[in-house]
Amino acid sequence: MTRERRHAPGELGIPPGGFGVAVVVRFLLELASLAALAWWGVRTGSDDLMRAILAVGAPLVFAVVWGLVAAPKARNGLSMRARWAIGGAMMLLAAGALAMVGPVEVAIVLAVLVVVDTLTLLALDTGWQG
Repeated sequence: MTRERRHAPGELGIPPGGFGVAVVVRFLLELASLAALAWWGVRTGSDDLMRAILAVGAPLVFAVVWGLVAAPKARNGLSMRARWAIGGAMMLLAAGALAMVGPVEVAIVLAVLVVVDTLTLLALDTGWQG
């Protein structure tokens, strides 16, 4: 009979407590931002080819910039607090892109969640290094 080993949150790279919840929410908001940018691309392009390019290209550019600048494990010399703020700004841009093509209500919810989560991360961050 094998026993499943339970991992403490810190063992999985997720900080414990409320800060850990905020980090997980941040990841989910990153995914929502990618989806928002893909939807923006689908709705913005003038023809099928342009829609496909924008629907793939906008999230791809976002992901690359995120990985270089805002990701917790990015090697760029920025403090985590700066990364939280930059990442929040990037996700607000994605919410703005979604607001341009609708549904506006979803864009507003995304923006509010990004602001709340970013402020939570900035308030609770005590030196986590990802």
